Amino acid sequence: MHHLVWLLLRDPARLSEAEHYRLTFMRQEPTVERAYRLAQHFIQMMHDHQATELDAWISTCTSSGIADVETFAVGLQKELSARKAAFTLSYSTGPVEGQINRLKRDLAFSVQPRQFCFSAPPGFVF
Repeated sequence: MHHLVWLLLRDPARLSEAEHYRLTFMRQEPTVERAYRLAQHFIQMMHDHQATELDAWISTCTSSGIADVETFAVGLQKELSARKAAFTLSYSTGPVEGQINRLKRDLAFSVQPRQFCFSAPPGFVF
């Protein structure tokens, strides 16, 4: 299932030949084709910061007949103003998330048993 979702969300230009073939085969199923078109449209809206289309997209999803797509759309609708802001603002949390992941990694490494702890953050007390 995760591989299917990944194929639906990935940029078609970046698929390998085998992935492209697999996706083309799966898209012959009408439900998969509908999910693919909705997923690609959402990605394009995010990329182009098209918040004005979000309401119509959510409406289409909630009546798509695809349970996972409907659930995703309902979740977006619950915090619509925040989602629209995410579409229109150019801020990225990527650098912050990277720092958080680095800190988690460093902390996980430093709390290993003492014989495996090569370095601890300054001020860290065992």
